[in-house]
Amino acid sequence: IICHPCDIFALRLDTDWTSSSQPTVAMPHNDNVYMQRDPEDDITLEERQEWYSRLAWEKELDMQKESRLRREGLFWKDPALDALDESDRKWEVLQMGFQQVADFLEGLAMPQYYEYFLAKGFTYGAKLRWMTRKYLEERMSIISNEDEKETILEACANVCRDEDIRLFPSRYGNPDHHLLDCRKGRTLLSEKMTCEGWFENIALLSAAQEKDVRENSFMIPEADYNSIDDWEHFVLAIDSSGRAFLFGRDDTKVPPCIRNPQMHQLTALDIAMDWKSLRSVSTGLDSRMCFYDWKNDQPIHELFFPRVVSGKVSDCFGALDASFEMEKMVVGSNTGHLYVMDLATAKPVLALHGHKSMIRRVKASWTQNLALSASMDCHLNHYDLRNGKAIWKLPHQERCDAMDVDFDRRLALYPSKD
Repeated sequence: IICHPCDIFALRLDTDWTSSSQPTVAMPHNDNVYMQRDPEDDITLEERQEWYSRLAWEKELDMQKESRLRREGLFWKDPALDALDESDRKWEVLQMGFQQVADFLEGLAMPQYYEYFLAKGFTYGAKLRWMTRKYLEERMSIISNEDEKETILEACANVCRDEDIRLFPSRYGNPDHHLLDCRKGRTLLSEKMTCEGWFENIALLSAAQEKDVRENSFMIPEADYNSIDDWEHFVLAIDSSGRAFLFGRDDTKVPPCIRNPQMHQLTALDIAMDWKSLRSVSTGLDSRMCFYDWKNDQPIHELFFPRVVSGKVSDCFGALDASFEMEKMVVGSNTGHLYVMDLATAKPVLALHGHKSMIRRVKASWTQNLALSASMDCHLNHYDLRNGKAIWKLPHQERCDAMDVDFDRRLALYPSKD
């Protein structure tokens, strides 16, 4: 999370939170890009190091176990919530988070600060970990006693020693998101923000946590990273940030991620894997085609679209279909052209023309020398790979974003956008 919802609440005091509509916040895709903070709402390196020094106990945690517990949290079931509908369940989770804060302050013999802590953004137990000295001193001025400050800082740094507190957001979802997602939560926000000034001037709260998440969210436990030779089956995925993920596949619902390289600087579009050698080829909106060695976790080489075929810097490769055994690949582009490529030399050997817009999906039969492509120009094209000519072009009223083909049965299945 780059910008916490409570930061957004503080900037949107005129929003009607009782309505069913929810705000839309543009968030950066690439984890290397983040929101620039006002210096008043940020902490220095020294202040961050001081915050980390109180969290030294976290180094004792088994990170492989912690990673697994967080993944298992996706399937966590609380029988006490089973009878509730979705909205009431989220409201109940909110109440559980508030109670964690109440219990925390009760344990410090400071129950008088309960509403104050909620108003300052501490809406559940694990969020107390975010507390920095700068936030306590500059945004929570009601607490003036130095001994109380030190007690609070020490207790906040250790609150997540309790596994139930630490894993609460993983098991029940982020309570701050629930504030927006249920009607009672929106009503509470409208009342508290309008009448009592909740969440005013709290952007500083997430300063330390933001950097912590940005730097550590893609860290893989060493034991999981080194287990790549222990797996017989894998699952591979790419995302809109340009990052790719390799999971071991087993009988559990939560296999570990064992590789997650940043393969593209913009959205990754398609990827194909040679499962025998664990080498892949991928395309992205950054105009690059990336050949990657997953076992050694490093790129083999890259191709830049304008240097491979004629085109603009903004042009890119898109959907692809590859046969690593035959060392052949057909790849589409945003220009509407397809290219048959020799994987041994990483060079195009044939251009297929016919589409007028971005190729969304392509399938090839190398034994029959045929290819089918679906494009945003609302056409499904069938090509002969021996001469590069279109056998037929099938128009459709809507663009086609997905497709599967059985060349032996001469069948193609594709859904339209509508």
